[in-house]
Amino acid sequence: MSCSVVPAKNIALPKYLVFLLMFLSLPLSLALGVITIFGFLPTEQVSKADLQLCVTCQLIELNPTEDDWIFSNLTIVRNETSVLCCSSKFADITEIVARMVERKRRLKLSEGYVKDIPYMCGPADENKGNSKLVGILAQNKSDQYMTKVQWNIHSSASFLGSTHSYVNGNFKIVESAFHYIYSNIVYSQEWRNNTQESGTFCHVLYRHIHMTETKYDTILMQSCNSLCKPSRVHTKCVGSSRMESVFYLKNGDEVYVKVSGPERLNENERNNIFGLFHM
Repeated sequence: MSCSVVPAKNIALPKYLVFLLMFLSLPLSLALGVITIFGFLPTEQVSKADLQLCVTCQLIELNPTEDDWIFSNLTIVRNETSVLCCSSKFADITEIVARMVERKRRLKLSEGYVKDIPYMCGPADENKGNSKLVGILAQNKSDQYMTKVQWNIHSSASFLGSTHSYVNGNFKIVESAFHYIYSNIVYSQEWRNNTQESGTFCHVLYRHIHMTETKYDTILMQSCNSLCKPSRVHTKCVGSSRMESVFYLKNGDEVYVKVSGPERLNENERNNIFGLFHM
């Protein structure tokens, strides 16, 4: 038995019928477009609640007395291979990153790399992205309320990593990345003419943003503390202000510290510190 293939015939629709079908399909296409634009048809959306940071819990564990924060603030997710700590809150994410940095610092401390406690995350040759300035220079008197702090770059405890430079009180960022920034300022207050000064001491971290067409400064962190209270036995008291957090800094950005009342600063105090940790 033989089989033969019969070629199919081309069936041409009349031209008026083709134009009629095109005319009828146009309103339907427009209607579907309007419905999609105004959200009447389901579209794929990502909720902010779905965006969260998850890390292996072991990376942020410090010690049993400090780890209560993990279980009271983070969502614990267990899978077959690891235990994850997750959060979508910005404050929690900042704390997670800070704890990761602190854990790394403590591990280096236990291995003998860290000699200067507690502000250092390893010596300069161990962390090329780590910079720290210790000690401040005599501050120029200014009529302005806030004065930029000038740091002692020549101190034996100061050093610069390869991803930062320092000019006139400013750290300049060479490579865009997240940075853990910390600053500690020690200030004093005295009785003068048997009267006590009043007011607050403000410690502020600024970011100088250098763009192609414009430059401007913005506040990253600030802390204003009531002045310490000397007693009549001791006419001088010492207070301190510390700030630390994580920020994304771009190449060309600069960060610097300003304080109120520069005459209250202890110039030779080794606890006056300004540092960056390139993450």
